[in-house]
Amino acid sequence: MTQMTRTRIAYLLEGMAEPVVVTIHNRTRVAWDETRAKRKWPKFDEAPFKFQTFLVWRQLVFDGLYSESYDKFEETCIDVEVQDGDEPVDPTQLATADD
Repeated sequence: MTQMTRTRIAYLLEGMAEPVVVTIHNRTRVAWDETRAKRKWPKFDEAPFKFQTFLVWRQLVFDGLYSESYDKFEETCIDVEVQDGDEPVDPTQLATADD
């Protein structure tokens, strides 16, 4: 059986002292697919940092932690970095609001 893992991305915005890590959910990846097509953005492997920046922004919006536009987020985002050692997912556990 294939082991699923959680994708975690660290980000740093202007004015932040330390990076913060956010866990990316599938709905955020689906939002990327839909937005990329509408905006005619390149594929994720052709623009990996735009992809990662979008994932962080959209997950923060979903979580109610950010309310500005993607363009504003991109302007103020100093760095994004996928974290090594993705956390395993237990598919028998229900997600919580904190996941």
